[in-house]
Amino acid sequence: MAHYFDIDAIWIRLGLLALFFGAGFGILIYIILWILLPEAKTTAEKLQMEGEPVNIDNIEKKIREEFSNVSENVRNVANQASEKFKDGANEFSEKMSQTFSAKTKK
Repeated sequence: MAHYFDIDAIWIRLGLLALFFGAGFGILIYIILWILLPEAKTTAEKLQMEGEPVNIDNIEKKIREEFSNVSENVRNVANQASEKFKDGANEFSEKMSQTFSAKTKK
């Protein structure tokens, strides 16, 4: 909403907080505005929402930023999955080692 009204987000939050505690309508107004205000879906709409001129350079920059964010998120998920797999393999290896060492002692 802040980009839509071209003001800082903190002012929207403070205003809604004041309405919530002052009159109790803050959450209701927030939900109504959330439903009524259009969502910026395309890159051009996102640039307009942020007050940036819509030209090929800004579109390219925005697409590169989004691609970079997606790449970083995928890399983080892959690293987390790899760590979990390694931890699982180590745990399995330890259990198998304990199982076979216990059988050989008997």
